[in-house]
Amino acid sequence: MTSVKRVFCSILLSLAALELPLAAERISFKGLQDVCVDLPEDYLVSGSNKEGTAYQLDYATAPVTAVIRIYEEGRFSSAKEALDTSLANLKAQGPSKEVMWRNLTGATGEFGFRFNTVEMKGKAMASLIPNGKGCIVCIAWCPENQKEKCEPFITSFLDAVYIDAGSYFESG
Repeated sequence: MTSVKRVFCSILLSLAALELPLAAERISFKGLQDVCVDLPEDYLVSGSNKEGTAYQLDYATAPVTAVIRIYEEGRFSSAKEALDTSLANLKAQGPSKEVMWRNLTGATGEFGFRFNTVEMKGKAMASLIPNGKGCIVCIAWCPENQKEKCEPFITSFLDAVYIDAGSYFESG
């Protein structure tokens, strides 16, 4: 074997031996084959319910908190109602609007709320799940004084939601 081939093979074997993750964790939901949230790097699951329908996430290197919630079909009349109710549970206020996403009605919103003495700002989205399988709500926030720094992490989280197989081939 020539020295160039040896070096090339050595590099290939070294790369193959590395166990570098290609993506962060993926959260899937029982009974919902194509629905998942492909968590951006540095998001860590900090809590979940035993049914696997609610998760709390924290960003490792910025003060961002996020939640994911799957609601069963019939709980809400629309994705906007699910989003507005979820935000109200946080005592958050801000406008939301209906949007079309993947040929289904969804909702997006920006909001603010106070946690202890800290003003928080964030973004949220909700979407119906195809074939009448419920609704997914994703909410992310950070301290208001960190909003500019944290906005890319919040947007990246909301862009990581997949509600069907077609979602894997287009951006959120």
